[in-house]
Amino acid sequence: MHEPPRWWSDTDALPDWMLDVLDGAMLDASNLTKWTYCVRMLAVTPTTQHVALVLATYMDVTTLKAWPSVGTLSLNTGRKKVTVRDSIRALESHGWMYVERFRNTRGSERVSNRYYGMFPNHVEVRRAGGNGKVVELWHNYF
Repeated sequence: MHEPPRWWSDTDALPDWMLDVLDGAMLDASNLTKWTYCVRMLAVTPTTQHVALVLATYMDVTTLKAWPSVGTLSLNTGRKKVTVRDSIRALESHGWMYVERFRNTRGSERVSNRYYGMFPNHVEVRRAGGNGKVVELWHNYF
């Protein structure tokens, strides 16, 4: 079972990069608002970003849990199912998503995976030259 990070209920436990990226008002926003704000700055393909933002429309505002089918995401993004799966794998590999996968064990009954928006512990924050505004969030493998 997926357990949410401690900082969801204790903002003193926020990863350092989040304190750097989110301003005071954003720190008090819902987890879903924080996640979508950060996803907009991810250094991923536009397609992966699009899939993430559409998936966010299905997420619970606090737990970031969602369970739309890949077919539903494909329909809502206008992307092929294989592209949606690749995008979800990319988000998962960078630490922005945890996927609880389910197999269909009852013939024709369909079972959707459960998706959980996540925040990686380590992210490289890249800023614009003059104004120091955050422009991209890069996955840090260290």
